[in-house]
Amino acid sequence: MSDVISRSRRGLAMQGMSALVALAVMGSSTTVVFAQAPAKAPPAAKAAPAAKAPAAAKPGDKKAAGAAFKKGKEAFDKKDYKAAKESFLQADEIMPAATAQYYIAKSSEELGELPDAVKYYEKAIADGKLKDDHQADAKARLEALKKKPAKVKVTSDPPGATIVVDGKPLTEKTPAEIELEPGTHKITLQAAGKKDSEQAVEVVAFTGASLNATLEAAPPPAEDPFAKKPEPAPAPAPTPEPAPAPAPVDTKKDMTWVYVTGGAAIVALGVGTFFGLQAMSSKSKFDDAITAGNAPLARDEREKGTRNALISDMGFGIGITLAVTSAVLYFTRPEPEKAAAAKSTTKMSFAPVVSPTSGGLSATVNF
Repeated sequence: MSDVISRSRRGLAMQGMSALVALAVMGSSTTVVFAQAPAKAPPAAKAAPAAKAPAAAKPGDKKAAGAAFKKGKEAFDKKDYKAAKESFLQADEIMPAATAQYYIAKSSEELGELPDAVKYYEKAIADGKLKDDHQADAKARLEALKKKPAKVKVTSDPPGATIVVDGKPLTEKTPAEIELEPGTHKITLQAAGKKDSEQAVEVVAFTGASLNATLEAAPPPAEDPFAKKPEPAPAPAPTPEPAPAPAPVDTKKDMTWVYVTGGAAIVALGVGTFFGLQAMSSKSKFDDAITAGNAPLARDEREKGTRNALISDMGFGIGITLAVTSAVLYFTRPEPEKAAAAKSTTKMSFAPVVSPTSGGLSATVNF
């Protein structure tokens, strides 16, 4: 603080001395005005020198071209294809080289800029200074790009026409967008009742093409005067009357003779039983008459008993014979489908059998 005050006083003293000198020079009539000298402005800061723009690389500058190519290769390896393409283009502008053009084409292909890729692949191949592996890869990539299908928009009036490309029908119907290899293709549109529309379409690589056709009505087919007219169809043959339905087959087996012989056997056995009981009664009465000495009664009962016994034997004989016959007929009766034939060929006959001690009925069956 004291230093500041001292400097101020010295400033004032110097100003006073300057005023006295001025008074002595100008005379006593001069009015002197004491005023404080204005403070000095601080020195302005020096401006920084303007940066110089880098000098543009001269064409043919091998060093600059190499630096740009190196920068592009680093970006390409990092898959920054946009920055890589810019650096490769810069290197090719300074010093055209097949390798730079090869990488420009690859970067363009990765970016989807296919026309540029084709352009620079062709330049790199034409230069003829690529490495063998790069040369082969560039040719293969160029060939694949040139064959890459392009989109072709196909429309028709009316819509719904069948699309035939180079003779091969497609599943798509108009309107449709199909993909075809670059080159000229014959496209035909077909629809029912319409004339075919055929056009040659040039498909440009990466651009494609478009086709719009108005289908005209097809004229009716001309009648051929020499065509053979179809003969009238022959009248349908009369429907034959249906054959009479076959008579229903009796599914039941014929049991007539089984029932007849069985019934007769029962009757005959009943007769034999009845007269057998009568014979036993006469035998008892005969024994009683002999015991009582009644000879006439004994003679009558003997005759009755003998007669009853004979009838009983005959009844039992006939009954047994008929029962056996019925059983044979039951187990040997024909099947239903053979019943009719069996009825016409089967015969049965009976004959009585009488002996001094027994009697019966003989049955004969002829098949």
